[in-house]
Amino acid sequence: MTSPVAGVPASFVIPDILSSWPFQRVDNPALALVQSSHRKWFQSLKTNAKYQKTFEGCNAPLLCSIAYPFAPASHVRIGADLLLLEFLIDDIADHLSPGEASRFAGVIRDVLKNPGTKRPDGEDTIGAIVQDFWLRASSEASHTFIWKLRKELIGYVDAICQEGVDRDSGQARDLDSYMQLRKTAIGVLPAISVCLHNIDIPRDVLLDPKILELETLAGRMAFLTNDMTSYNVEQARGDDLLNSVALLIRTEKMPVQDAFDAVADKFRIYTHEFLAIMRTLPLDSDPSLKAYVHCMGYWVTAAHEWAFEVGRYRLNSAARSGGRVFLLPKKIKDEA
Repeated sequence: MTSPVAGVPASFVIPDILSSWPFQRVDNPALALVQSSHRKWFQSLKTNAKYQKTFEGCNAPLLCSIAYPFAPASHVRIGADLLLLEFLIDDIADHLSPGEASRFAGVIRDVLKNPGTKRPDGEDTIGAIVQDFWLRASSEASHTFIWKLRKELIGYVDAICQEGVDRDSGQARDLDSYMQLRKTAIGVLPAISVCLHNIDIPRDVLLDPKILELETLAGRMAFLTNDMTSYNVEQARGDDLLNSVALLIRTEKMPVQDAFDAVADKFRIYTHEFLAIMRTLPLDSDPSLKAYVHCMGYWVTAAHEWAFEVGRYRLNSAARSGGRVFLLPKKIKDEA
């Protein structure tokens, strides 16, 4: 962080972390089509204002057009709808007590386990939204997709609820336990399952330690870039308990810029580990596995690129290319 000058806010630079990453950005040409159908689907759900605010702020089709650059429009659409669900779940769970979050998660688990059951009157709208998504996404999908997405979505919901418990109690995790939780709570593992929609990969292959480690590394890289791009708005509203940049500032007494640089260094270590493992896999002889592994890589790219093009984190293209980002003033949480 630069030394404060009278009247000038402190600032930081988001490090360049993708310069040696081979999965460079490619935009799926189906973006406009997906944006239109995605919006129509959301509007058909007749949600309330809090859901509408999340929808307008996340632009899930843009994120998914970068994450699935070579996928057909139908798959990008499934990904966009899934990402919106994750944003809704995350944003709503942030404001729930542990007991409320547990009941909220129970609704989602019940939908995933009993998708054909009519939802009870008076249930939170999220139940009907998840059910509508699941019935459409699982139609004509591979067995691998159904098994994997259900498993990862339940894991995601559980992790989000645990984050809520941490926030409510004020518990500050150490870096290791934080990273274990966040690799699931960032929501990348359900998202990369979309790549399996029309692919059947044997379960023992997906459970191979190397594939599981690649998933872990992709999840870690995704949440580290998210921590860097979201830090400013989170520190402004006092909601940075679960952010690795803020964690290093608190526990290691690092200046802001040093914390950003340390997180970027950790990201680069994971980049090296991911690529090293990837090179040991027989991807050229297994197109399905290659598609899945490359999907992980493009998701890391998407998580970073998207953050500079939506209003959610109050960034711009200059910040992506090394421009200074000025710290936002502290605000009451509901105002941020």
